[in-house]
Amino acid sequence: MEPATASVLIVEDDPQIASAIHGALEDEGIESEIAGTVAEAHRLFEARRPTLILLDWNLPDGSGEDVVRAVRPRDASVPIVVMSAARDAIVASYGVDARERLSKPFDLDRLVTLVRRYCG
Repeated sequence: MEPATASVLIVEDDPQIASAIHGALEDEGIESEIAGTVAEAHRLFEARRPTLILLDWNLPDGSGEDVVRAVRPRDASVPIVVMSAARDAIVASYGVDARERLSKPFDLDRLVTLVRRYCG
């Protein structure tokens, strides 16, 4: 049996940021899917449990906390990296067991290095 392929769920409502992250990961051979809302993140998480979640905190239909509350009961071990430009969002992310935090804007090379740490 082959090992499962590492995959990343990118939860980001800004299409340019989501596309840049997706492209950088694709260039590294890391599979990823993009969700622009809490609802879409929940649906994609259920369809294919990702190895890692990259989570924007402020979404059009809720917050990163809503995403965490939806996925944690189903898989408490999936690492979550919060990405936000809002300082209060970074502070709030400490209450949801996020493994890492990235303040926007961030360097894509740094993000890829971080993703590799969790995805092998």
